[in-house]
Amino acid sequence: MHDGQQIPLALTTSELPSFSNFVVGLNDEVVMALRNFARAEADSLIFLYGQAGTGVSHLLQASSHLAAELGKKSLYLSLAEPGLNSKILKDLDFIDHLYLDDVQSIAGDENWEEDLFHLFNQFRDGNKCLLIAAKQLPEQLSVTLPDLKSRLSGMVRYHLKKLTDKEKSVAIIIKAQALGLKLSSEVSNFILTRGPRDLRELMQCIHKLDQASMISKRAITIPFVKQTLDW
Repeated sequence: MHDGQQIPLALTTSELPSFSNFVVGLNDEVVMALRNFARAEADSLIFLYGQAGTGVSHLLQASSHLAAELGKKSLYLSLAEPGLNSKILKDLDFIDHLYLDDVQSIAGDENWEEDLFHLFNQFRDGNKCLLIAAKQLPEQLSVTLPDLKSRLSGMVRYHLKKLTDKEKSVAIIIKAQALGLKLSSEVSNFILTRGPRDLRELMQCIHKLDQASMISKRAITIPFVKQTLDW
């Protein structure tokens, strides 16, 4: 493994999560903190929490990409990934910046909690950078190992806030541009008005429209959106 190489990030789309394609909204402080984290210029133990669809995973991967670009050995890992075993946490001593997403998925599992506790101590004692993310505050997680809960609760914490509808509209346009789609303001407003409230689900709608447009060779109009998304 060479310096600056990021491992492993299972993305197949043409758009990699980055700070440049993240709509900040009221999250300036969080974005700055994760930029500084990637540069190892601030707190090295961070807990980030936010509801589904707020962009937590996007920001973790954006920070991980930046760390890799700066020559760090960086790893983003979602603990909600099917088939993962807690033993994966035991062989990460070569990592400089570790991003553990969806920690709520392993709360209550004795093996995961114990291995995460030891990994936390390893990164703390080695002055390495560890960013843990979940949908809830540490105190709200169903963690049963007291020492782990104490460690998580003692981390510097940031809350990722939801976007307003106007900010979601900007996010839709940015996503469409990244995929090479042309969306009129009329169409984007229609998608925002008729579509799901969750930002992640909205982005999935844009991907579906992109695929359907490529197959049919049709422009994305309101009738096309209605037909494709069954609205």
